[in-house]
Amino acid sequence: MDVLDQQKAVRKAATGRMCLLFGGGFLLFTAITSTLLYGINFLVIASKAAAGTKEYVEILEKTNMQVPFLRLVGILFVIMAVVEVFAGISSVRYSNRVDKATTMIRIALVLLVVEALMEVFLCFSKLMSLGMLFTAIGIPLFILWGAWGFRKLSKEDPKRVYAVDMKKRQQARRQAAAQPAAPKKSLRERAMMQADYTQDTSEEIQPEGEKEPQADAVQTSEGIQSDGEAKQEVHDAAEADKTKQGEE
Repeated sequence: MDVLDQQKAVRKAATGRMCLLFGGGFLLFTAITSTLLYGINFLVIASKAAAGTKEYVEILEKTNMQVPFLRLVGILFVIMAVVEVFAGISSVRYSNRVDKATTMIRIALVLLVVEALMEVFLCFSKLMSLGMLFTAIGIPLFILWGAWGFRKLSKEDPKRVYAVDMKKRQQARRQAAAQPAAPKKSLRERAMMQADYTQDTSEEIQPEGEKEPQADAVQTSEGIQSDGEAKQEVHDAAEADKTKQGEE
């Protein structure tokens, strides 16, 4: 497998994992906060109406519904919530398992069929609008897309088990954490380093035209110093001659 194929495999694995994780989590959220609550509300209304509560009896008369029908709808919603919870947990659980792609495809297809049948039943019962059908089948299709990507990945690499190898990631993090951190320099040391850097930079950018006069001045001062030393030697030699003549 060349580098391009490896990049495609990594992209497929990341996309499938994201679809299963997001779809499963959102499915669990909607199952608990929406589907299950719908079922409980229908069962409560049916039980209150069966008990003879005036308010709920009037609601059933206005909607032209019977208590057994409301109980049936409530039970269907509860069953639907259980199916969604099971599918959501399976989706999150197998979100990193390429070898479970076939299982997730079956679960997603069952969920898709059940959601579609439930929404059609509610639409004909005038409890829900037909537009809710597209909302209901959106999450199963999203999960099915991720599972289908895992299936393609498993066909390309039959020995692959995980979409993302978490052990290698954890090992890399541990190695990075085990490496000693660079010692922090004090404020004084950083200031000295900055001063040295500034000085070196100023010397590098100094024009050569300014450097040459300095060199000429150094050479001139050296020449003057050498001339003075020569005159002093001549003067010392003359004094020595005079001293010898006086002794003679």
